[in-house]
Amino acid sequence: MFAAYVLRGLKAGAVAGLAFGLFVVLVASPLVAVAEERAGHHGGHAADGGHADETAHAAIDVGPLSVSTGALSTLTNLLGGLGWGVLLGVGFAVAFYLLEPAVPGTSDTQVYLLGAAGLLTVSGAPWLAVPPQPPGVEGAALDVRGLWYGGALVAGAVACLASGALYDRLADIGHGRRVAALVATVPLAALLALPVVGPTAAAGEPLVAAYRGVVLAGQVGLWLVLTAAFARFHRRGLDRDAMVTADSPAVAPGD
Repeated sequence: MFAAYVLRGLKAGAVAGLAFGLFVVLVASPLVAVAEERAGHHGGHAADGGHADETAHAAIDVGPLSVSTGALSTLTNLLGGLGWGVLLGVGFAVAFYLLEPAVPGTSDTQVYLLGAAGLLTVSGAPWLAVPPQPPGVEGAALDVRGLWYGGALVAGAVACLASGALYDRLADIGHGRRVAALVATVPLAALLALPVVGPTAAAGEPLVAAYRGVVLAGQVGLWLVLTAAFARFHRRGLDRDAMVTADSPAVAPGD
């Protein structure tokens, strides 16, 4: 049973990772290049159009083969997205296997609720404290950002667990689902204090806002594809198990 869950997570993560890798190649990487240029990282190259063109088509010698830097960057982003997706997929499958009995709703609803909790824990809460910064934009020191990210990640996980426990508790003692769901949002709403207590980060520039929007869109898309794929694979697995059980001959007590 556990191996089946992990396999579903592996497949769902591969699908989501490839989609995320394409997003990075087609959207995120060009924006980062613009941010770096704006930050002056390529100031020397910007003045020389011919040299920039040569750099874009430069090749890396790998023995008998020669690979353009652009192709290598694309391959690296795709493999990185695939790896990140597979890692999230396996982690999601393990979490779903352990927490499935405690997550309210039917099978598909449980998957999407856990996916939303994963997005909030891994990205949402930490980014409320330390939003993503484009290259060249000043922010808090790296070690400070790391500490705040880790603390906010733990806070997000605790808030999600507390929210689920509150919902189950109120539903068990007879309160309606709407009341239980409303009260269960209180721990999640408490996370809105993170931007107030977290380290200040530069904002207001259109480039900063665009960068954060693209990063957020990438993570939302990654988790959406991951949960949708996992829900599909999980549903097919449950249906297959039900068919096998139905086709199995009944064994008499005396056999």
